[in-house]
Amino acid sequence: MIKKMAWILALLSFAVFLAEWASHAETILAWARYWALYYKGFVQAYPMPCWLALLAAGSLAITSPIPLAALVKLLAGYFFGVQAGFVLNVCVSVLGGFAGFAASRYLFYKPLYARFSHQLARANLEIARHGFWYVLSARLFLATPFFLVNVLAGLSCIRKRKFLLGTFLGVLPSSMIYAVSGSHLEAIREIADLANPRLAAVLAAVGAAAVIPALLGRKKKKRS
Repeated sequence: MIKKMAWILALLSFAVFLAEWASHAETILAWARYWALYYKGFVQAYPMPCWLALLAAGSLAITSPIPLAALVKLLAGYFFGVQAGFVLNVCVSVLGGFAGFAASRYLFYKPLYARFSHQLARANLEIARHGFWYVLSARLFLATPFFLVNVLAGLSCIRKRKFLLGTFLGVLPSSMIYAVSGSHLEAIREIADLANPRLAAVLAAVGAAAVIPALLGRKKKKRS
């Protein structure tokens, strides 16, 4: 009972933190823009070390439930332009995603499966067959928490290569969106300037379509 209460309080505290973060999103964006303008000259003088530093910072940030990675990806587009920023954003997503996946897999998978092997057996069989499509779909949905996909995939039996391929293909659209938006960071004054409802709807539709092969596979298996 005490453990459950502790988990509930922790989740509530985190939800309050995220709500507070969201309420100050405009201030955070303004701070990021000011910081970017201040250090732009330094980044232009030392592009490669700064590129690598931002890669390391982004890979670390993307494993966190706190939405810091979005700022890093915007800065990638601002400092390095659309093309180099796009490459950086993809690298951040893949490296950071794999780091979260590996941490979850090697720290928690065995004890969790040892305790709930019977309950997880069916879910693991489904993920082993169609895990690539689930990861791809989750990555295409911009609203899906990136770190949560890493953790859940790590706790499943999905193969590393399927997770990495699904992540790589799934983050290509969002990486370009952040790079293009970041390249215009000086003109962005509101969070709404970053959002494109039509583009988000298209990605959501593509993400939903990515699950179709898994659903068809399940239907075919039931018939056989």
